[in-house]
Amino acid sequence: MVDLAKFGAHVDAFEYCPFHPDASIERYRRASYRRKPAAGMINDLLERFPVDVSRSILIGDKSTDVEAARAAGIKGYLYASGQLADFVRPLLPHNKARPTE
Repeated sequence: MVDLAKFGAHVDAFEYCPFHPDASIERYRRASYRRKPAAGMINDLLERFPVDVSRSILIGDKSTDVEAARAAGIKGYLYASGQLADFVRPLLPHNKARPTE
């Protein structure tokens, strides 16, 4: 397990959308711009926090996560299984191959 705090990572917020068009509880039964694959939750966060979208990625475990990321202008990656650190490592900028001069 990697302690991401050692690298300056931290969680600023947790988001969820309780609404679904087929919800069993009536007060939650509606469509919402925040429900994935729409980008509403991500866009709301982008308004609240100073995020450089061009340097951001979103890793999700469902195709709707990736669709929402792309709809918000963020690169999205689908994580299915295995070691998360092994999946993330090549996506980070410091691990990208740099052109030789």
